[in-house]
Amino acid sequence: MIYFSLAHYQTDMKLYIFDVYFQVKDSSIEQKRILFGSGFLILFLFYGLDYLVGGLGNFYLALDYIFLIAQLFGLLMILFSAIFLVGDLGLIIFPAKKSSDSAEASIRMSEKSDSITSKFDKIWGEILHRFNLLFIIVALLLLKYEPSIEPSSARDTESTLYVTEIAYILIIFSFRDLIRFISKAIEPVQKVLGEFIKILGNHVNFQALVFGFLLVSFNHLFWGFLLLLYSSNDLVKSASDWYSKRTKTINLDFLPKYGRASERGSWFAFFCFLVILIFIADWLPSVTKFTKTMQISRIIVLVCIFSILAIALNLHTGFTGMTNFGVIFFAGIGAITVAILTVPEERPGGHGWAPILGGVFTNNFGSAILAAVFVSGLAGWLLAYPTANLRMDYFAIVTISLGEIVRISMRAEPLLRAGTGTTAIGISLYNLPLEHWWESTMDDSVGEWLYLGQAAPYTVLLAVIALVSFAFIWLVVEMIQASPWGRILRAIREDEEVTMHHGHNVFQHKAMCLALGAAIGGFGGALWAWLNSSVLDDFINPINSTFLIWAAFIVGGRANNRGMVIGAFIIALTQPFFNLLSAARGDTDSMFHDYISDIDGAFGWFFLDIMGLVSSDLSMVEVFGTTDPEKVVVNMTYFKLMLIGIVILSSLLISERGLLPEVPKRPENPDLIEPGIPWFVWVLVAALVIIIEIVILGVI
Repeated sequence: MIYFSLAHYQTDMKLYIFDVYFQVKDSSIEQKRILFGSGFLILFLFYGLDYLVGGLGNFYLALDYIFLIAQLFGLLMILFSAIFLVGDLGLIIFPAKKSSDSAEASIRMSEKSDSITSKFDKIWGEILHRFNLLFIIVALLLLKYEPSIEPSSARDTESTLYVTEIAYILIIFSFRDLIRFISKAIEPVQKVLGEFIKILGNHVNFQALVFGFLLVSFNHLFWGFLLLLYSSNDLVKSASDWYSKRTKTINLDFLPKYGRASERGSWFAFFCFLVILIFIADWLPSVTKFTKTMQISRIIVLVCIFSILAIALNLHTGFTGMTNFGVIFFAGIGAITVAILTVPEERPGGHGWAPILGGVFTNNFGSAILAAVFVSGLAGWLLAYPTANLRMDYFAIVTISLGEIVRISMRAEPLLRAGTGTTAIGISLYNLPLEHWWESTMDDSVGEWLYLGQAAPYTVLLAVIALVSFAFIWLVVEMIQASPWGRILRAIREDEEVTMHHGHNVFQHKAMCLALGAAIGGFGGALWAWLNSSVLDDFINPINSTFLIWAAFIVGGRANNRGMVIGAFIIALTQPFFNLLSAARGDTDSMFHDYISDIDGAFGWFFLDIMGLVSSDLSMVEVFGTTDPEKVVVNMTYFKLMLIGIVILSSLLISERGLLPEVPKRPENPDLIEPGIPWFVWVLVAALVIIIEIVILGVI
């Protein structure tokens, strides 16, 4: 193979040698001298490197060949320059003498000095042109201090940083001529490879192909082969064309004209998504009927809480255009207010207020939930004054800081501690709404109705309270947004100046919107406090609150309250789902055990086998505490956030405006309205779609 390669390039090598020959011949004496010295420099440098570098293996054999070629290149430079310098040897040794006076001698000395400086600059410039001195210096330093850098010299480990190899590679890359030669040599290959990848990309979806192979390798054959089929763009295009031809023969005029962006289409998609999510919630496994009841009731409460907070965010950001990253600030105020006021008087920091209505179920006439709504709304109204002249991005920064202020204050401020003593952080042991009435009269009866065999948990009552509260808030917000004031808020979102020119007080409307959204957020925070039975500083953690609320907002769709419910439902399902995954890690009988094992296996393979190629075991031990593949597992908290991010990206890929985008107001001409389909037809279509969804989900 080497022989045929040399024979193939024999003509090119001859032309190259002839080209070098004539270039050297036509050069000046100074250039020949520089070439002569550079040849010796290259020869001695690579001879020294060849002497220092020694080892066994293909890598060192390749280095020997490279050094040999470099030495031959230097020897060729010396040979050519020496041949042509022989004829000029007399001029070099015995330069011609001319008679002149002292002034001319002085001028000659000055010119000679300038000539020496010029020669030095030329030589130095030639060296910099040929060599990368920085790479050479770094390589020499790596070779000198290699024992101090390698991990194996400091402790017993098989890990290596390949210091010597990196130094040799730097030395190779320090020769600029070699790099230029390689770049020109691989340029045609790059061009051909680029064209090949471009052509292949038109026929293959590489992302689907990679994920398909990964799923097949982890024995998820159904989804793996499905992705492999989807990776063929030709197959997908054929299926799409076939579907288009079939749909053209079907009359689809009964479907909404604008799809999910129409009122009927939005409601239809809402019920379809809702049925799928309800089926998934019911499908989540549980040990007993009692634990299943607790699981479902907790999911309902979480869905209502996230829906209420997402509606508050939607009122600020979706309808009015105020980017608010501090909705948890208002929720935190509501939760803290309710918790502090409902702590019994006999406990530290307690006030003994009733959670809902005082004087009806208790002897105290205070209402903690009304106080929470009022305080949160007042905070929203007051927030409008210092932020009146801030643009949306600066307003967002301010709202982020407000949430952090509340979180840090809960740690540092003794007045925000109640129920467990002044030294404990947070608020706990406060009264819950209707708890005494539930435990004394209703829990046993509800347990019998649900066939639990014991008293029903309090979360069932809390789920009913959350559902009624959420329905009322949703109805009120929908009525407000359909009113003239709602149209003013949309106008402010689109263009504040135009709205102002129409005679509207933009600041006042923004302040009212902030107050209303803050009051709704405070109510959602109160529900959250009742669900958790304690209010701690971690409650206002941005990762556990702000991120999840914004995820529901993005997934659902801006300026559509139905989308807020779907987004909140998806986010609320993540908590029980990941609780099941965490429990399944040590439970071999769990249906999720294989899934979490595959996730941990993929995680360990990526970090130990892939990242381990460029990382030492010391870095792995510092992070995971071990390099045992069985013990390198996924942290479910971060895995949950990662999958929520994947859900957000997937929803945006499906629709850049969310799963249920905003439904714009489209006034229709009454004279052009055609008779619509009876309402019972839509009910039948929705029922049919729901049955098909349940069957598909059951099969999967």
